[in-house]
Amino acid sequence: MNKNILSQLEKSCFLRLLSGVLYVKSKKVITMKKVLFTFILMLVTSTVGAYDVRINGLYYNLVEKAKVAEVTTGDEKYAGAVEIPQTVTYEGNTYVVSMESGVFELCTGLTSVTIAAEGFTEIKPRTFYGCQALTSVTLPESIQTIGEWAFYGCESLASISFPAGLTTIGNEAFFGCESLASISFPAGLTTIGYGAFSGCKKLTEIILPDKIGALGGQVFFNCTSLTTVSLPKDLTSIGASAFSGCEGLTAIDIPSTVTYIGSGSFNRCSRLQSVLLPENLEYLGDVVFAGCTAMTSVSIPERITRIGGGLFSGCTGLVDVHLPQQLTVIGSWAFYGCSELASIQIPESVVSIGEGVFSGCSALASITLPEHVTRIPSQAFATCHSLKTVSLGSGVTEIEGTAFVDCSAMTSIVLPNSVKTIRYRAFDSCTRLETISVGSGIQFIGDYAFYNCNAMTDFYCYAEDVPWVHSLAFEKAYIDYSTLHVPASAVDAYRAVAPWSEFGTIVAIDDPTGIKGVKESGMSVADAPYYSIGGVCEQHPGKGLYIKNRRKVILK
Repeated sequence: MNKNILSQLEKSCFLRLLSGVLYVKSKKVITMKKVLFTFILMLVTSTVGAYDVRINGLYYNLVEKAKVAEVTTGDEKYAGAVEIPQTVTYEGNTYVVSMESGVFELCTGLTSVTIAAEGFTEIKPRTFYGCQALTSVTLPESIQTIGEWAFYGCESLASISFPAGLTTIGNEAFFGCESLASISFPAGLTTIGYGAFSGCKKLTEIILPDKIGALGGQVFFNCTSLTTVSLPKDLTSIGASAFSGCEGLTAIDIPSTVTYIGSGSFNRCSRLQSVLLPENLEYLGDVVFAGCTAMTSVSIPERITRIGGGLFSGCTGLVDVHLPQQLTVIGSWAFYGCSELASIQIPESVVSIGEGVFSGCSALASITLPEHVTRIPSQAFATCHSLKTVSLGSGVTEIEGTAFVDCSAMTSIVLPNSVKTIRYRAFDSCTRLETISVGSGIQFIGDYAFYNCNAMTDFYCYAEDVPWVHSLAFEKAYIDYSTLHVPASAVDAYRAVAPWSEFGTIVAIDDPTGIKGVKESGMSVADAPYYSIGGVCEQHPGKGLYIKNRRKVILK
């Protein structure tokens, strides 16, 4: 224990421990907690600015056995220009100079630092953390590592010259260095850590040396002036949000060696027009290109089997997308808000599409879903105002709530026999929807499923067992002016149950088997017959609206 602190205590009180209570001169009782707090406070204040010697404005702790003088904190914060020598002499002894971690931390008046000590190999973590007025730093050639947060928040640092021997730049080493306009990396650099140059808003050009094999996450996050990036030729991975928010970036050449692109790597790069993804790419994370409003086309490499959530969300200029033939999953909101995307071909290999996947694709005119997709998730096609043609595979069992809400251009929809459930507001406000055909497997129709479908004229339901329908399923669809078509054997059953009984007219349909998908029927696409909207196979169709290959066609 520090002798000075002990003596201070001895002068102020006579200590006698009895049953957890301290007695002092004044005979007043003071709890152990209060005395302990006072003791700790005295201990902390006594160690602030602890150092052995001050030489030429620098505070040092002397390590006698190693003859090392460590630059440390002192009575006052460092300010102005500081030069750190190679050695210092004190009382006839020469000491080699080194620095403690965080030695200049929050020295807001520090303007420049020159490190003359060639023996330094590392700028330790937090060394210049928060030095807001620091404009320049001169590093010795011996430096190999710049530690994490070393220059964090040095917002006035305009330039820095890296030694040729530098190999590692730590996590967030230059985070928030807003004035740093240019940097030149040495050829031997192998590692740049997470967020190393995040928020360096004046950086315009980055040329990364070829020895870097992987880029850390957020490494150039929000470098809003960055226009040119040259990536290492042997790069294998790009970390999450590596270039997120780089608004000035218009193009980037990704090396063929890259196999991994992390989530959000290029999101909010609002001027990025084109990206050529390498053929060897195996992983493409979530929201990688979200908010890239200038991007017009993209081709996803064939090795990709999953498209991440929100991958192209908000890409309002995207008009052309090529999806790989082995794709199995399209994640939630993947194409949300791609308002110029008029068409997209979904490979037959796809088995799952996510929530809101094409929501807000206001130019999308038609969509054909593969046979193995079993669920149309909520908001999948919400507010697709141009969507007229929807072809569902024979594997679909459920239409989730709000799946087609506000698809105001849709005039008819055919749901295959496999569909069992139509949930809450699935077709809400499809205001031009005239003809609806629901297959024989339907069991449940939820509340407001066809809310405000006020153009409805005909509803075909092929289920012989009357499905359960919420009383509000057809709210504001004015079904008392519509015709319900049901199997002949079930007409009376439908007439006996509300809200089916509320249709203005209930009539029998000719073919009670419903509509089968082309693949389900075993026919080839070329030989597929025409079906009427009511589901009847037409061998010699005349003029009118039919279904062929799960698409609606008009014969004139």
